[in-house]
Amino acid sequence: MAQPETQPNQEPTTTDETKVDLNSLQSKFKIFHQNILKHKDKEANYFQLFDICCNRSNLKLRRELKDVSSTSQPSLFECCIYIGDALVSLANRKTKKEAKVAAYRVAFYKLSNPSLKVIRRKDNRLELKSDGVIPAEAFGTDRTHSQMAHREPADLNEKRLFFVLYDYSDVIPSVNAVAILHDSAQGAGIAVDYKLREELPAVKGVVTLGGLQVGEAFGKSLSHAKLLAATDALEYLRKHCYTVKVKHQSCGVTITRKIIENTNPTEALKEENDSQTEAPVSEGEAALPPAMKELSDKLSVIVGNYVDTETADDLIISADLNPEEKSVLYSIALRYKLKVSNSVEGQIMISRRLKPRQLLELLLRTKVPSKKYQVITPRDT
Repeated sequence: MAQPETQPNQEPTTTDETKVDLNSLQSKFKIFHQNILKHKDKEANYFQLFDICCNRSNLKLRRELKDVSSTSQPSLFECCIYIGDALVSLANRKTKKEAKVAAYRVAFYKLSNPSLKVIRRKDNRLELKSDGVIPAEAFGTDRTHSQMAHREPADLNEKRLFFVLYDYSDVIPSVNAVAILHDSAQGAGIAVDYKLREELPAVKGVVTLGGLQVGEAFGKSLSHAKLLAATDALEYLRKHCYTVKVKHQSCGVTITRKIIENTNPTEALKEENDSQTEAPVSEGEAALPPAMKELSDKLSVIVGNYVDTETADDLIISADLNPEEKSVLYSIALRYKLKVSNSVEGQIMISRRLKPRQLLELLLRTKVPSKKYQVITPRDT
């Protein structure tokens, strides 16, 4: 086993961590955070940025690199970044360079977050804690990860962009990890890439999101290695990202024929006509006979109220509508850019067209808990 490699031209720290003033160190990290925001657009890479921020905040940076290879993972290196004697980040990669860059990248996103806290672990070592959510920018397209992109840091208080894992395995038990990872990445606009290589007697599978490795595993065949790598990636993402879990295939307010008939569209339609955001009426709706026009007006009120209510659940029409009435309902849903589907029981389900990130923002914003979805916070917080 190779000895830990310390950063060039820098001696390992000998500070007694039990005597470190946590309040003083916390204040220095706040200064470090301010310098990150100030200089992130001026420096070409993470290494230069951290040198400047450490000098301005009077903190020492130390990097430890060691070989942690094993029988199952013959080539693996671990890089730890320490700032002010506190562990800031840790990364494992197959080469020394990748481990260094990954550790710096994790440290950058952690220190870009204003919610920083220095804690003392059970072994008396210091560690810097921050919100564990990975922003979408962390999955950048630059495969070297050393070049910095000009971007704002993720502000979780304002709920900016971040990767969201969309898990629907409870409603479709036959779905596998590959499909869930693909749909989640597609919703975030991030490319999924699998690298499969035979390393007899097994096959090694590595999965990356936008160039960032998130999963690795060994399998009996190409498909088996791909599935295990995707499963490992889901575990990693559940630890660092928000997960939106689908609990029920369809769940929400149920509208019966009686509710439709008792709906009075007069007042609501008057407000809709006075509104500047009225959805355009199609030519087919305008040419409806009087009886069908009245049904169309009532359905418009019901669907319009659903749109105005901030809910992620469905609007379920359980009434036995004939084909012509269903056509009117489909036309109204299309006006509001809603999704329409049919259940096995013959119910018509109307839902919002939302990407996983938009769905998460809606679930976090609404005060009434959703019956259809469950938000699972990152485990590494």
